[in-house]
Amino acid sequence: RWAGFNFSFAQQGFVVPMEIGWEPKLGAAKLPGHYKLGGYLDTSDHPNPFISVDGRPRLVSHLPGQTERQRGAWYVGADQMVHRFGPAANQGVILYGIAGWNLGASLPNQSQYTLGIISQGMLPHRITDAVSFFWTRQTVNHKITRQQEMQSDMGLPLLGGVGAPQTSFQVLELTYTAFISRGIKLLPDLQYIIHPDANHVYPDALLAGFRFIAQF
Repeated sequence: RWAGFNFSFAQQGFVVPMEIGWEPKLGAAKLPGHYKLGGYLDTSDHPNPFISVDGRPRLVSHLPGQTERQRGAWYVGADQMVHRFGPAANQGVILYGIAGWNLGASLPNQSQYTLGIISQGMLPHRITDAVSFFWTRQTVNHKITRQQEMQSDMGLPLLGGVGAPQTSFQVLELTYTAFISRGIKLLPDLQYIIHPDANHVYPDALLAGFRFIAQF
């Protein structure tokens, strides 16, 4: 029997990341772009939070979960400059997008989609400043939604302590990046959240804030 720290190097599994990419420079202005397809595979075992060893929902059987032998995720993403303001590397208008999907019952999210536009260096005397606008939609694991619906039907508290079954939420975000001096920047930020907590319990929310970053 083990007591204290376990210094064993026994493997529980492997996480294998994968990615391929293409980085073109398009047109006479050599507009840079980055295109990627990737993901990861996790070969370690994880307990299924929803289905028990006998195939029934764990809420009904109260038995341990089935063993999920592997899980992972994959994504496709790109950013491409479409207009250049000046000679600096990222001084222009950049379009951005990424979509990702999780594969596995034990992962909390099902998918995420993000689209955005970044405008950097449009003021000649502020070539490192940038304005960005992003839209993100994130979907909760469908198995979590179904379990919460079952809990609601049975009169039980919902998974995660939420007020209603979760499905998805969206975020609209506007950010200004201001470089104060070398290594110091200020990022005022405005967010509009649609369906906070991934359900319809709370009204949409408008948030304002800022980040201050110092790097030395």
